Amino acid sequence: MTYNREQHCAIVIPHYNTLDSLWRLIEKIPPSMLPQTLVIDDGSITPPTGLPCPMIRHQQNKGYGAAQQSGYLHFLHTEGFEQIQQIAMVHGDNQYDFHAIWQAALELHNVQLGSRHLVPSIEERYPWWRKWGNHALTGIANATFKTQHTDLHTGARLYSRQFLGQLPWERLSTDFVFDQQVLCFALQHQIPMIEFPIAANYQDDVSSISFRRSITYGLGCLQSLWAAKRARF
Repeated sequence: MTYNREQHCAIVIPHYNTLDSLWRLIEKIPPSMLPQTLVIDDGSITPPTGLPCPMIRHQQNKGYGAAQQSGYLHFLHTEGFEQIQQIAMVHGDNQYDFHAIWQAALELHNVQLGSRHLVPSIEERYPWWRKWGNHALTGIANATFKTQHTDLHTGARLYSRQFLGQLPWERLSTDFVFDQQVLCFALQHQIPMIEFPIAANYQDDVSSISFRRSITYGLGCLQSLWAAKRARF
């Protein structure tokens, strides 16, 4: 089967308490793609209403990883979506440039990552502690697995159906470290990951985890890398 983006790609949007940004994002999505777009509202105080696309709502906040899992598993296992071959994940706070993600969706790969470090202008607003942590953790992963990636902590991602079908879902976190666990699985199994340049927004209207939670996330990433190195995924 020849891959066609409009027929074989779906969009998953994890969302939590950024309603205005969510609407700005949805306005960028081609209307023809809205039936294959799924918002996962992870227990927002004010849930979205009147969306032009389907939505799954968690009655309580389950975590960023749990929101993604609900979206991916919906397209993997719901009747009527057997044609979906790739899923693009886009943050509901509109932080990452949707058009760059949608352009990357023209091609089908196991894993595609939007790299902020391939866009020099982003350095102006990139919080220093997030930039430093990203460089450090990506560098450790590269040294561990002898790769040359630039941004393994981006939230702009596309996964193939084939790749998602291999994941050990029962062992994956429902929190932020879920993202890293997925990539550690790819690193362990030597699954190629393609990078493409993407701009990101760091203004006040986007979600951002605190410095303290970033430390917890960083430690979780190191544990995930260690597990992958020991072939535990």
